Order: sequence, then structure tokens, then C-alpha cells
Amino acid sequence: MLSNFNRTGAVLIVGVALAGCHGKSDPSPENFVKAVQKHLDTIDAVCVDSGPLPFDLPHYSGSVGYQEGQADALVKVGLLSKEPTSVNQNGRAIPGFHYSATDEGKKASRPNNRMCGGKTQIQSITWSSSVPDNASVGTTVQIKYIAKLVERPHWDDEATLRKTHVEVLSTNDGTYNAENFLELTSDGWAVKPAWGTP
Repeated sequence: MLSNFNRTGAVLIVGVALAGCHGKSDPSPENFVKAVQKHLDTIDAVCVDSGPLPFDLPHYSGSVGYQEGQADALVKVGLLSKEPTSVNQNGRAIPGFHYSATDEGKKASRPNNRMCGGKTQIQSITWSSSVPDNASVGTTVQIKYIAKLVERPHWDDEATLRKTHVEVLSTNDGTYNAENFLELTSDGWAVKPAWGTP
């Protein structure tokens, strides 16, 4: 019969062994979920291209050009304001509109002429490429997952925006499919930056 001391020691040894079986370097769904969520917590969920602000566009009577349609969609959702103006085109002034960021647009403005906001929560891993159980640092794995918008920007009206802004996230009841490459680092799994990003 084990003494109290020996029982405690046995429990500790089993606990350490189990912890070793489920370390942060293991290619497990739990570790992949943690890596993706850590990444999602640092980025905006929804982005739309705005172009350099402010800007003027000509307006041709009887038709709305594609650029004007894109800008008008941002006006509809409250990111841009629109005022009549004259636009110089080929040396002559023609009617047009001046677009500038609203207060909401200024809050949403990001580098590279984008407006962004919102947060995402990963729901589940749906697929991953094969990876050895004893993966070494530098090993990469491709994963696919389902995520859900948990903080949707109130300006993110897909029905209005996606007609002219195909870059806007498309969701179904707030959920969407996505994928990332993960890389094993000395501190566990992490989302691998896309080519050309820091």
C-alpha cells in the first residue's frame, strides 16, 4: 500500500508525464486553435479599400462609374461623406463629388488606404496538412478553420459593400472559412506571416 508521500509523488509523476504528452510543440488541434486565435486577436476582422483620402471624382450625367459606385457604397455605410464639387479633367471643369472620411471613417482608417474593424473568434479546425508528431522548429503546417465575427463593425453591411468591394469578408450568419500556415517556433505554434509582411 502506498504511503501518502508516495501517492503524492506518483500523482506528480503522472501529471508531468501527461503534460509532456500535450506540450505546446505538439501538432494538436488545441495548439493550432491557440496559435490562430493569438493571431486573430492582433488583426482587424473586416477591411475595405478606400483609396487615398480625400479624393474627387467626376460625375457623368446619366451614369455612375465603377469608382463612383465604390465610393458611394462607403458613403452609404457611413465611412465617407460626399459633397458636390468641380473636377478638372483635360483642362476643363466638370461636375463631380468630393469624398472625405467621416468621423467613423477616420476611426476605421488604416495604412495602405484601408478601413477596418471588428474581431474574430476561431470556432474549429476543419483540416490540416500532415505533420510529424515529433516536429522540429521550423516545421510548417497548413490548416483550414471556421471562424466567427464576434465584433462586427456596424458599418459592415455586406449587402451594400460586396457589390463593389469584393475584398470585404463574406460571411454566413457571421461565420466564414479561412486558412493559414502555422510554423513551429521555440515557443510553440504561430501563424506564419504571409510573404511580404513583417
